[in-house]
Amino acid sequence: MDETQFQQTLENVHDNPCPFAKAIFRGCCSCSRARKLLIAEREFFACISPGAQQRCATLLPELRKKAAFVLRSPHPGQGILPHGKEIQIQCGALLGIAMTLKNETTAPDNVADIFMLLESAERHYKDLEQLPYAALMPVIAHFQNRPGRVR
Repeated sequence: MDETQFQQTLENVHDNPCPFAKAIFRGCCSCSRARKLLIAEREFFACISPGAQQRCATLLPELRKKAAFVLRSPHPGQGILPHGKEIQIQCGALLGIAMTLKNETTAPDNVADIFMLLESAERHYKDLEQLPYAALMPVIAHFQNRPGRVR
């Protein structure tokens, strides 16, 4: 399959992309609403719930903007972040939200269901705009995509 044909197929099939797909691929989170798509030996995650996808798609840019200082990003909200920083934001923020909801001092190792986590956060904080972003920033800052190599 050539790249043009692949892009056309992707547009036809992948109309509801999962905003937190990188976190799911990384293995720090999973989601009951995410479904894996395989197209031309490439993997993608799509959301089966348009409402949930919209909520995640609204939350993620806000997380990027708030985490710009922590990640030393010169232009928050502009352009595409490097893969490692995007993983750091997605995994760190979701693990931080789980930590704050449980009133714990350390973040969990993973999030079992992003959908249920954000549902709980909306009930607890009344709105995702009211999330304790200041409490999430240390978790984002300290999240390591990969452990350091031992030499």
